[in-house]
Amino acid sequence: MSWRGFKGGLEAAAQGHDVIMTPVSHSYFDYYQGPPEQEPAGGGGFTPLNKVYEFDPVVETMTEAEAKHVLGGQANLWAEFVPTTSHSQYMIFPRLTALAETVWSAKDLRDWDDFSRRLPAAFERYEYLDINYSKSSFIVTSKMETSVENKTVSLVLKNEYTVSDIRYALNDEPLNSDSKHYTEPIILSKTTAVKAGLFKDDVLVGNVFKDTVKFHNAVAHKTTYQTEYHKRYQGVGAYNLVNTLRGTKNFRDGRWQGWLNSAAEITIDLEKETPINKVTIGSMENQKNGIYYPTLIQVFTSKDGETFKETASFKRPYADSSEPELKDFVLECRAVSARFVKVKVSTSKNEKNANEGWLFIDEILID
Repeated sequence: MSWRGFKGGLEAAAQGHDVIMTPVSHSYFDYYQGPPEQEPAGGGGFTPLNKVYEFDPVVETMTEAEAKHVLGGQANLWAEFVPTTSHSQYMIFPRLTALAETVWSAKDLRDWDDFSRRLPAAFERYEYLDINYSKSSFIVTSKMETSVENKTVSLVLKNEYTVSDIRYALNDEPLNSDSKHYTEPIILSKTTAVKAGLFKDDVLVGNVFKDTVKFHNAVAHKTTYQTEYHKRYQGVGAYNLVNTLRGTKNFRDGRWQGWLNSAAEITIDLEKETPINKVTIGSMENQKNGIYYPTLIQVFTSKDGETFKETASFKRPYADSSEPELKDFVLECRAVSARFVKVKVSTSKNEKNANEGWLFIDEILID
């Protein structure tokens, strides 16, 4: 049984052994299938319905002889976060339906769009059988694309389905069948509240996406890293910390930048001298996975980018925590005026071993 990925199964099949493929990337049903803040407790990873449908237990690089040793695929549901039958049903369905189709159908007959059109019939069967199935595939999610030149943010809304009717409303507008159809990224240049949802036959299905895109003085400004983030947790790259997109409790959501056993040191160029009242560092803690809140944050400011002065600092002792948490650390700067802001963030489980473990940051807000 190959569960850490496909590699073990490939090696076993090459040696003439029979194999069951059940890779963590596609087959772990204890992982979340939607945004963690909208889902019941899960194992921390992310395996949406369309990811399950991509699963093929026979790897393309296999020879015909090796492929004959693949007996099939398997789903796994680790139950330490799943205490009830209702919860387990939610984690299993409809992902098990997607897995069944991929392992029981010829590759040239699998089609995600066709599968998604047939899903409502499966949902009706679940309801008839009183199965508590997940509707996470209806959830609208977002990503941000930053325009450095225009200092704007493009809000991209998406759903698992290739063809979907997403509608949205801004600020105080109601979200209903008369709302705007989402057809292209929404260009934002100021703080804006956004609501969006998936509609079918003019009826809202699934949960409503809600977010407030908060603009601040650092949005879309040049960011220089004195200490580079880890390659495993890069977020969206150079502008991840100034793109307004906040991270979730799922540390694999692609919105976090991480530093391992290292302080994070970042300088932001505001392009002109700007009044600075406070600097906010968005961070997370998930001690089970070795991620810790900052224990020391220092803010330095400069008018020329050469000479920096410490403007604010924050220190806290390490404390044990059993649950994943999100927190904004706010440092008041007493109305300083500067063009460059340097932030140094570190974490330590004790005074002697500085920068021990993972440090995660999603945004640096300058107001």
